[in-house]
Amino acid sequence: MDRDGDSHANTRKAKEIIEKYAEKMKEAKVKDRMKGRPGLTRRNTLHSQ
Repeated sequence: MDRDGDSHANTRKAKEIIEKYAEKMKEAKVKDRMKGRPGLTRRNTLHSQ
C-alpha cells in the first residue's frame, strides 16, 4: 500500500472539510451582521486578525 498517497488523500479531504466549514462560518457572520448583531462579528474579526 502506498502510504504517501494515502496520507496525501487524507490531507486533501481535510482541506476540503476545513474550506467548507470556513464558508459556513463566513455565511453565519454575514447573517449575524444582517440581523443587526455587529458587536459579535466585530469582536471576532478583531481577535482573528
